[in-house]
Amino acid sequence: MSASTAMSTYAILSIGDGLISQIPALLISITAGITVTRVPGEQRKNLASDLSEQIARQPQALSLAAGELLVFALIPGFPVIYFAALAAAIYGGSWWIKKRLRRSGVQSGTVPLHSQAGSDAGDLQHSMTPGAILLMVRVAGDLARSGSFDEAFGQLRQTKFEQLGIPLPDIHLQTDNTLEIGTLQVLLYQEPVLTLTMPEQLLLADAHSTTIAQALHTSKLPFGGQVLQWIDPVQGEALAALGITLYRDKARIVHCLSLVIDRYAADFVGVQETRFLMDSMENNYAELVKEVQRQMPIGRIADVLQRLVGEGVSIRDLRSILEALIEWAPREKDPIMLAEYVRVALRRHIATRYRGNQPWISGWMLGDRIENMVRESIRQTAAGSYSTLDAQQNRAIIDGIRERISDGDTRRAVLMTAIDVRRFVRKIVEREYSSLHVLSFQELGDEVELRVIGNIDLITEA
Repeated sequence: MSASTAMSTYAILSIGDGLISQIPALLISITAGITVTRVPGEQRKNLASDLSEQIARQPQALSLAAGELLVFALIPGFPVIYFAALAAAIYGGSWWIKKRLRRSGVQSGTVPLHSQAGSDAGDLQHSMTPGAILLMVRVAGDLARSGSFDEAFGQLRQTKFEQLGIPLPDIHLQTDNTLEIGTLQVLLYQEPVLTLTMPEQLLLADAHSTTIAQALHTSKLPFGGQVLQWIDPVQGEALAALGITLYRDKARIVHCLSLVIDRYAADFVGVQETRFLMDSMENNYAELVKEVQRQMPIGRIADVLQRLVGEGVSIRDLRSILEALIEWAPREKDPIMLAEYVRVALRRHIATRYRGNQPWISGWMLGDRIENMVRESIRQTAAGSYSTLDAQQNRAIIDGIRERISDGDTRRAVLMTAIDVRRFVRKIVEREYSSLHVLSFQELGDEVELRVIGNIDLITEA
C-alpha cells in the first residue's frame, strides 16, 4: 500500500469513526429536547402516541424527508444504496399514510370518530371559558334574511367611536328560530335589554323625530320613554321630503341597536377599555399619561369616563379630560364632582352638541325649591356622595317637569341647574326622560347664549 493510499484510508476511517460516534449523542440531544419542550395535549397521551399521531397526520413531511435522503445519495462519497433504500422506505410509508387518510375521508372533510371525540372535548372546554359576550344581537329567521350585517355593524362601531370615543367590541349576530317572526332581541352581557317585534314591510322613523301623525304603529322602548314610530312605505317619500329620517330592512335593526348603545354606553367603558385608550394616548402624550396615573388609579379614571359617556358626552378629547383630572384630582376626591369638573373642561364640545347649527341653546331653568330639595338630600361619604330623596319627592319633581315640558321639548331643549346638584337631577329624570339633557351653567361658559324657555319648580314642598 502506498503512502498516499494509506493516508486516504486513515482519513476516511478516522473521520467516519468520529461522525459515527456523534450519532448517539445527537439522538440523545434530540430526545431530551423533545421531552423537555413537550406540551401534553388535552387527552394526556404518552410521548410515543403523540409522535406517532403527529407523523401520521403530516405525510408530506415524510415525503420531504425521503427527498432529502435521495439528494444525499447523489453526493459523491455517500453510500448510494443505503440512502436510496431509506428514501424508498420512508416515501413508501408516506404514500401508505396518504392512501389511508384519503380512504378514511380526512381529505374530503370528514373526521374520524376518535378525532371527533377529541374535538368535542376541546369545544366543550372552550365553551366553558369564563366571561360573557358583551354585545349580541339575536334575530328571528325572517330578519336574518335581510342580508349580511358585517358592514353595517362595522360602520356603526366606527360612528359610535367618532361620536362618543368608545371602542366598541365586536357585535355578535345570532339567528334564533325559536323567536317569533319579526322579533329582535339585543343582549348586553348575554342578558336581554331590548326585545322588539318589527312590523313587516313598515319603515322605522328616527327615534329622535317629533311625533308623526301618519304613524301606523308605535312601540315604546323599555328605557328613556322613547317611542318608535312605524310608517307605511307609501308615506316614505313625503316624510323624507320633510327631513324625517326613515329606516328600512336591516337599517331598522342597526338603528335600534344604536339606541341601545347610546342608553348603555357606560357599560362599554371599563378598566380594560380605559387602559387601551391611555396606551393609545401614550405615544403622543407620554408625560400626560404618566402624570395622571401618578395622581389617580385607573379605576377612578374609568369611573369618570363612564359618567361622561353615560350622558352622551364624547371622550375623544382625552387630552382635555386627562389635564382636567390632573388639575382637580388632588383637591377633589368625590368621583361625581370630579366628573362635573371634567364636563366644565369639555364645555366647548358640550355646547357645540346641544346648540346644533344655532348660536344659542334653549333651556328650562330649574327652580330654587327643587334645587334646595336635592341639595339638602345629598350625603357625603368616603366613597362619594349620594341622594336620600324618597320616592314621593322624586315623583313630585318628575310631575313638575312633566307639567311644563312636552316630549318634543326634551329633544330641542335642555334643563339648566347648579353644578352641585346637576348629576342628581339627571339621575331623577333619566328613567322617564332620557333625551332631556341636564346641564350646569358652568358648562355653557361665556361663548354660548342661553335662551330661557321657562321655569320649572314646585308650588309647595313635597
